[in-house]
Amino acid sequence: MLIKKYSFLLIFCSIVLTFILYYQGLNGSFYFDDNPNIVYNQAIQINTLSSESIKSALHSGHAGKLGRPIAMLSFALNYYHSGLSPYYYKLTNLFIHLLSGIGLLLLSRQLLLSLLVKPNKNIILWVPLLAASLWLIHPLNLTTVLYIVQRMAGLSALFCIWGMLCYVLGRLKINNQKQYGWLLIAISFFIFFPLALYSKENAALFPIYCFLIEFFIFKFITPEKTQQKILFTLYGIILFIPLIIILGKTVLSPQWLLSPYQYRDFTLSERIFTELRVIVFYLKSILAPVNSELGLNHDDFIISTSLFKPVSTFFAGLFIIFLLTLAFIVRHKQPILSFGILFFFSAHLIESTIISLELIHEHRNYLADFGILLIIAYYLIQFANQKGWNIKTLFPVIVIIVYLSITTLIRADIWSNYNVHALIELNNHPDSPRTNYWAGRVYAILANSETNSSNKKIYINKAKNYFINSSQLNHSYTDGLFGMLMLHGIEHIPLDKKAHIMLIKRLANGSFSANNYNHLNAIFNCIKAKACQFKPSTINEIMTASSKNSLFSGGWGVKAQYNQYKLNSIK
Repeated sequence: MLIKKYSFLLIFCSIVLTFILYYQGLNGSFYFDDNPNIVYNQAIQINTLSSESIKSALHSGHAGKLGRPIAMLSFALNYYHSGLSPYYYKLTNLFIHLLSGIGLLLLSRQLLLSLLVKPNKNIILWVPLLAASLWLIHPLNLTTVLYIVQRMAGLSALFCIWGMLCYVLGRLKINNQKQYGWLLIAISFFIFFPLALYSKENAALFPIYCFLIEFFIFKFITPEKTQQKILFTLYGIILFIPLIIILGKTVLSPQWLLSPYQYRDFTLSERIFTELRVIVFYLKSILAPVNSELGLNHDDFIISTSLFKPVSTFFAGLFIIFLLTLAFIVRHKQPILSFGILFFFSAHLIESTIISLELIHEHRNYLADFGILLIIAYYLIQFANQKGWNIKTLFPVIVIIVYLSITTLIRADIWSNYNVHALIELNNHPDSPRTNYWAGRVYAILANSETNSSNKKIYINKAKNYFINSSQLNHSYTDGLFGMLMLHGIEHIPLDKKAHIMLIKRLANGSFSANNYNHLNAIFNCIKAKACQFKPSTINEIMTASSKNSLFSGGWGVKAQYNQYKLNSIK
């Protein structure tokens, strides 16, 4: 058996392995939401580190209620050092991922030392190493690293992880009569927590993570009664009072929760039912990830219209109830199992419950899957420790690491080529409107760079087919229709009147999504760059239709762009 002095070498090997697995994927491209947040966002494209430039970058975010200024500033610093090279943005994401993995290693060790009544040296040494390694190489976490804009999720997780570690260390110091433990807790809640929150709003769950740690490990027991009162007051202010306010607001004024659903193709009840199956899909993807089931877009996921449509919704609900009940029953005898299950579900409380967000995204598991992977690592190492450390008992560990590594390596390689990636995703998710739009965009780009007229015609026809297919797969989706319009403007082909009428109707009467603003801005940017031409009547029709929509605010600079377009047209 390897002895303790080799543990640092194995940690280093785990980091190197992760870097190797991801390296090819660093050569990939920008994707969908990368464009409005980075590529077309002039506010983050800074050339100096002046206070004005930094302030502009901090306030340039449109995502989330808080604008996610920490993430936006990190994009600006990337641009300052390396321009718009996707490689360095992805490399930065990978370093964030590695730092988070190291944080999880240290956090896991402290959790085990505190949770286990009689900590075994082998368990304490190898479980954290395996849990962190599984998390680092897991293919489900790849989206957060190689989809650049998901740095928001990556930074949020990073600060939450190190904040939890700081909290655990602070509580240990307090229990050991070290008063500076309160300083560590203050750093946890008043430095790491805000940094996480201003990276992405799902960090609002941080107090719940710390409460879980307190409940399972420290149980609010302190050397002095005054210290206990301080803890109760802290959680009252930072967790329970906000929860009561949110609950009261929901009961007295539910519109804050219900009104955003007018932008969606599903109702609140449909979302709740669907998320039961989504959670089970996430668990399956953690335990047995398959590249053909994973993907950048999951908008082909079937919506549950009731508890029994489809019937798998009911069984998914039963399975979730079973897991939560199990976590409660075994909380004393199997605290690692109980903690891991509750941590996973806690991490999904915002993005996988009642809030009107898109139904499913892989990056929502970036921190959540740690709870499940910790359980897996614990029982695998415990099995080896009880049966004896040999090739037979360690074989499951080796198989899992090899399988996850190969799966992530293949996936990273796919992500290294934008066009190949689009076509593979289309093969895996043929009913995804976004993936069909993506494939159409690939062929539109190929057509634009093609000089051979016959090849250009082939590419244009393929682009049109995928754009139309995208619009037909979802009757409120506009990306494919905007794709048809841009194809007309750039390639000077006749305007597809049927597609144009469909676009006008959806803009006027449908749910007005954020993507519509992105596409409208893209049209005006294309006109300004003299890369495409449209009749003024065509642009006016689109803006008139948008203005008729009660959900259209004219934000994201769209109205300003349109006004400037009209002024230029008059000149």
